Amino acid sequence: MFFCFLGYGQRNNPPVIIDECLNEIVDFDYEIEEHEEDYARDFKLDGKYGPKFSLKLNVHRSGYKTVISFAYTHGDTIYIPSFLRIKGEDMYAGSVYLDCKKLASGKRVEYYENGNLKAIKRYDNGYLIYEMTFRKDGSKYEENFIHEGAGMPYRINSYNINSKLYQYHIIKWGKRFRIKTYDAEGKLISRQSGKTKTPLK
Repeated sequence: MFFCFLGYGQRNNPPVIIDECLNEIVDFDYEIEEHEEDYARDFKLDGKYGPKFSLKLNVHRSGYKTVISFAYTHGDTIYIPSFLRIKGEDMYAGSVYLDCKKLASGKRVEYYENGNLKAIKRYDNGYLIYEMTFRKDGSKYEENFIHEGAGMPYRINSYNINSKLYQYHIIKWGKRFRIKTYDAEGKLISRQSGKTKTPLK
């Protein structure tokens, strides 16, 4: 079953959807939306306008479900990635990650198109617990240590363009969050606090 806001001819030229876990064509519910020019302009990136059409795909895997959005041209072949993020209920709830039908565990490495490191991530029982990100030139950018299951970092290290640590944040979550920021030598720079939408249990 699919829902579509396009013309008759485009409805009769549906996408080919391939699940990378199965390496075969599959049948999923999807919805194709046509965007106004102003909408596409909001997604301008690197001098290019955003997609004229987008496809939203309802994916069910191992008892979990999520919605994935793709830039779309009618008749495209859409690949459902083997590695999926199942989003949490809100920005504070931890997401679950699936590697095909298994909960993700171990290390994953991502690269930019130029071949440089983009990210090093570690997962445990489906949860992201560590993430190191890099700039396109290969220098370190940010390092996150994350509470398992909560999706919220308890320490964030920030690096300059020379990959040197210049400050770090220690975060405590409760009914209120508390953030202390230190320089590389451990001197306290600032404090922040505020209400937490979903307290860490």
